[in-house]
Amino acid sequence: MMPVGVLTDCSCVLIGGLLGTVLGSRFTLALREKLTMVLGFASMAIGINSIVKANQMTPVVIAVIFGTLLGELLHLEEHITHVFGAVTRKLPHDEANFDMERYITVVVLFCASGFGIYGVLVEGMGGSPAVLQSKAVLDLCTAAVFAVTLGVAVAVIALPMLAVMLALFFAAGAIAPFVTPEMLQDFISCGGVLTIVAGMRVSGIKQYLIANMIPALLLVLPASAASLNNSAIQTAITLGAMDTSQTGSLDAAVTRGAFARMLVSFSAYRESAAQQGNIGTLYKDVPGTSQWAPYVRIAVQQGWMNGYTDGTFRPDNAVTLEEACTAALKLLGYKMTELNGVFPMAQLTKAQELGLRNQLNRNQGETMNYGDCALLLYNTLTANTAAGGAYGTS
Repeated sequence: MMPVGVLTDCSCVLIGGLLGTVLGSRFTLALREKLTMVLGFASMAIGINSIVKANQMTPVVIAVIFGTLLGELLHLEEHITHVFGAVTRKLPHDEANFDMERYITVVVLFCASGFGIYGVLVEGMGGSPAVLQSKAVLDLCTAAVFAVTLGVAVAVIALPMLAVMLALFFAAGAIAPFVTPEMLQDFISCGGVLTIVAGMRVSGIKQYLIANMIPALLLVLPASAASLNNSAIQTAITLGAMDTSQTGSLDAAVTRGAFARMLVSFSAYRESAAQQGNIGTLYKDVPGTSQWAPYVRIAVQQGWMNGYTDGTFRPDNAVTLEEACTAALKLLGYKMTELNGVFPMAQLTKAQELGLRNQLNRNQGETMNYGDCALLLYNTLTANTAAGGAYGTS
């Protein structure tokens, strides 16, 4: 797959940098400074627009705090300044008036832009260069304005930018199964924080060693994933699918009986389960006195789960990935006879398409634990039903 968007964006930075270098001498020093300040304001506006896209702000804040702490301990800006200082000394420029702090800020804006990295991941995962192509137009103008004051050194940024983007592009396929749309939203938001800081630094409002914040971009995806899992657990507890006592044994295998309870708890029938009383079930191994009886009864009546031909439900058997996905699809109103293919691949594929398996690190035949089942059912809340519309709003 050709990284069209990556090449387009980096080419625009190169062209913009050269164009700004040529035109720079035609502007007065005062006008150059004003253009740069306006670009700083624009960067802050872009950053604000990115921040509001966060799925959850908590993992973003955590990533920014601990990422910045890590960057400070590693003295990242100092090392990056040393490297690019050696590069710029070999380029034609007015060393006495060259603003190295501003130049490092521009390097970060182009090489570690949250929106830019998001565009690379989107192209690497799905092949669409649209995001980067749109960004390329903005980067062409941005590079030209910065080059008016910083000269040809801005065009040189296209080289490390290309290296970073290509590395991310080819890594995107490997991390795709573990990244959800919600995590990417948090990533964009984290990048927005860095963009605001960069804008403040460029416009002279507040000076901060922005390169020391780059590790935040490395931490935000795992922080978002951990937060998503925690949200799934908390939602399961709130709906009654799990007890707080089970949070200490999330790795324990979920039985068919326990999964019936989880299904009902994530449905419109969760309130009626307690009103069922000790009515028996159709299965000889699930008497009316069983803790699972009301949930099994509802799950079977609604067609989400089935018993076996020998008249048993086998409530103590562990639930596998394909069984859980099949039940979740039925919960959403999908008919198994209308899926493409045969069991279990048809069910697993459909579940993947709907996002039910997002962050779910399980393969066919593997046993589901409480954490897995909570996440699967949490994902159903935002998945589309067979009738259309998100299940959580129906």
